[in-house]
Amino acid sequence: MGVAISSQSQLAPISLASTIIGFISFAFTLATLLRVFWNELQTFSAAKSEIEDHLTNLKQSLYEERSTLKRARRIHQRRRQSAHTDAKERERESALDVAFRAMQRTNKHAIQQFIILERPFLEYPDAERRKSSDKYDEAYYGYSSGDGTKDLEVAEYSMAGYKKCGFRERLHWVHKKETVTSMTKAQSLMTIRRMSLQFNGFSYNMRDFGMNFNDIDDRLYEIEDRLHRVVGVQRIA
Repeated sequence: MGVAISSQSQLAPISLASTIIGFISFAFTLATLLRVFWNELQTFSAAKSEIEDHLTNLKQSLYEERSTLKRARRIHQRRRQSAHTDAKERERESALDVAFRAMQRTNKHAIQQFIILERPFLEYPDAERRKSSDKYDEAYYGYSSGDGTKDLEVAEYSMAGYKKCGFRERLHWVHKKETVTSMTKAQSLMTIRRMSLQFNGFSYNMRDFGMNFNDIDDRLYEIEDRLHRVVGVQRIA
């Protein structure tokens, strides 16, 4: 009789390990999908409060940063053009002005992106005026950055409130929340950068002020020494 050799005993452990790995991978994939679904479900249910809170905070931060950058540029431009500013300080003020101008452009693009993002959630008091998209967009995208462009002070935009949160708004918020969160983080980083530049400029000014004060003190000592030699005036400690 022939002897039948079966390979099932050797393949069984490999097959079992492969099956276990497959089940583990499937479990991880299913858990990830459930987690994503649960997060989106939470976002969907909390959209009513999150829409107004997140968008209002981001809007306020963007426009406050715009005003701060405009003031900072004006201050450094005045210092650079001042007759009392030496060449080294003028070069430093020019470098700061270039940095603030670049940040202004970034802020301008962020505001334009935010306007597009916020538009589906807004409700305008005058629906007929809202239909004239060409006129609306021309005013809506205006921006005052000190370079002669229009200012973004439009009556219908300032009067617009947020829509009543329905199914459509909730679904739209599920898709846009991540973008809003990313813009908020980017805005926070730009604010930190701007504050760092302002602090560096302030520290340089304080150092220059200290050096000027020391020069004045040295000159006073020289004047007092000359007076002492001429008329015998002694310095009062």
